[in-house]
Amino acid sequence: MTDRYDVIVAGAGPVGLIAALKLARAGVKVLVVDKLPSVETAPRAVGYQWPSPLVFEDVGILDDALEAGVKKTDMAFMRYADGRVDKITLKCLEVGEGQQQPYDIALGQDVLANIAVRHLEERPNAEFRWNSRVSAVNQDQDGVRVTVETSDGREEFRGAWLVGADGSHSTVRKLLDLPFEGHTWPDRFVATNAYYDFDAEGYAPSVFVRDAVNWAFIIKLDNNGLWRITYGEDSSLPVAGVHERMDAHYRALLPNPDRPWTLQSINSYQVHERCASTFRVGRILLAGDAAHVNNPSGGFGLLGGIYDANALAVSLIAVLEGTRNERVLDLYAEERRMIFLQKTSPQATQYKNSMMEPESIKRFDAFVSKAAADPHLMRVLVSPPQNLVGTFPLGPGARLD
Repeated sequence: MTDRYDVIVAGAGPVGLIAALKLARAGVKVLVVDKLPSVETAPRAVGYQWPSPLVFEDVGILDDALEAGVKKTDMAFMRYADGRVDKITLKCLEVGEGQQQPYDIALGQDVLANIAVRHLEERPNAEFRWNSRVSAVNQDQDGVRVTVETSDGREEFRGAWLVGADGSHSTVRKLLDLPFEGHTWPDRFVATNAYYDFDAEGYAPSVFVRDAVNWAFIIKLDNNGLWRITYGEDSSLPVAGVHERMDAHYRALLPNPDRPWTLQSINSYQVHERCASTFRVGRILLAGDAAHVNNPSGGFGLLGGIYDANALAVSLIAVLEGTRNERVLDLYAEERRMIFLQKTSPQATQYKNSMMEPESIKRFDAFVSKAAADPHLMRVLVSPPQNLVGTFPLGPGARLD
C-alpha cells in the first residue's frame, strides 16, 4: 500500500478535478484516480453560467478558461416554426458597488478538465493515477482503503476521505449499494461539435431553438469557428445510425445548409433524472453526476456539479484543518441533495419542456417575448442558475470560518 492521502478523488472529470484543485491549493494531499488513460474527450457539457466563474477564479483556472472559451452575456431564443428570435442579456442583472457584471463561459468539458489537470500537475501535493479502475472501497473510523485495477495489476491506496466524482455510472456509488432513484427520458441527446460560420448568419453566442421535433442548443465554443450543436432523437432508433442521421438534422437546423461545415466530434447519450439516496456514507462522499443526474437542458447538471465540488472541498478543508467538525460534511450532503431535488431537477425539467413540449413552448413563447422587453422579467428568466449555489461561499479564498 502506498502513502496515505488526505483525500482520494475518484473521477477526473471537471467536478472531481475542481474539488481536487481547491483541496490541493489549501495544502491537502490529494490523489486523483480515473479508469481512462486521460481526460474524456467525447462532447458533453459546455455551459458555465454565472456565478460558476467565481469558482474557476477561486481555484486559479479562470484566465485559462476565458482564453480557451467564449465569455458571454447575450443569448437568444428562436422559435423554429417561424424563425422569431428573442434576445436576452445577463447585463439586466443588477450588481452592487464593487461587484462583477455577471457573465457565462462556453467551453468544452474536456477543455476545462485538461486545464484543471495542468494546474494540478504543478502541485507537489497532488498526484494522478490514470488507467486505474476502482474495484473496491473499504472504510473504518480512520480512513478509506481504495483498491484499483491497472494494466500492471491491483493497487491499494489509503485516504482519510474518498470523493466519488466518477460520473453517472459511478463505481463508488454502486460499491456503496446506494439506490439511484428517478426516471429515464425517452429522448436521446446528440451532442456534436462542428465548424460552421454561425457568426456570418448573425447568431448570438448561445441560441436555443424551440420546437417539438427540431429543437436544438447552438453554442459558440471558441473564437475559431467551433460550435456545439445539440439536438434530439427518439431513443428507440438504433444507436449505430446516429452518425448517418446527423446530416438530415443539420439540414433542418442550419440557417444556411449549403454553407460548408466540418464535424469535429459527436456523442450521443440517454437522458436521466436521478438522485442518490444520500451523498455521504461515513468517510465517502459523492459529488456531481455520481450523486445526481438531470437532463442537460439549461446546463444545470454540470453547473450543480461545480457547486458540489466547491462546497465539498470547502467542507473537507475545514474538517482537515480542524476549524469545523464532521457535521459540516452532513450539511454538504443534505443541502446539495435538497438543492438538486427541489431546484436543479425541477428547473431542468421545466426548461426541457419549454424547449420541446408543444404546450410548454407556447407558454414560454409568451413569457420570453415579454421578458425581451421587460428588464424585471428578463432578470427572472436569467436568475435560476444563482438559485443552485446554496450556503457555501464562492469566490477567491472561499473558506468556512
